[in-house]
Amino acid sequence: EALDNYVNGQTIFLVGDIEGNVTVDQVEGKDYVIDGNGYNYDGTIYIDGNSRNDGTETVVIRNFNFATDSSDINFIEQNSADGAVRYAHNVTIENCSFRATGVNVVAVKIRQGYNITIKNCVADGVTRANDSGMHSLGQFYGCTGITIAPIRQYFASFPAGICALV
Repeated sequence: EALDNYVNGQTIFLVGDIEGNVTVDQVEGKDYVIDGNGYNYDGTIYIDGNSRNDGTETVVIRNFNFATDSSDINFIEQNSADGAVRYAHNVTIENCSFRATGVNVVAVKIRQGYNITIKNCVADGVTRANDSGMHSLGQFYGCTGITIAPIRQYFASFPAGICALV
């Protein structure tokens, strides 16, 4: 609901822990700032770039504690090859933590996007027993302008690697 009523220049602040999925629809002239305010988020933030390969609008996602016990999810994603939703763009993810105890969890997964920045985040792999915990901090396919700034990671072992660029 806050995204539907968003006015440029405002910041959306979470006021408590939340579960479920939400879609940020990148449309011309809207620069989103979404502040998790240190609360826990168990779900996926989908970024719909509306197949705009030249968009200038921005999305800032900051101060979230992404945490899940679920498996096979991505906390932040644009993973569709569908031409209508690709090209997440000008996205900054900052001061977030990512923690998972499920299997095959990815913090940020972007397909066909550009200008994606992850900075000052913490990734906690919890455990790799039975391949559980964070699979990777980032997976980027067909993307340009990827920046990953200081990241703290806590993994017992991390055979999949912290990031995959394809």
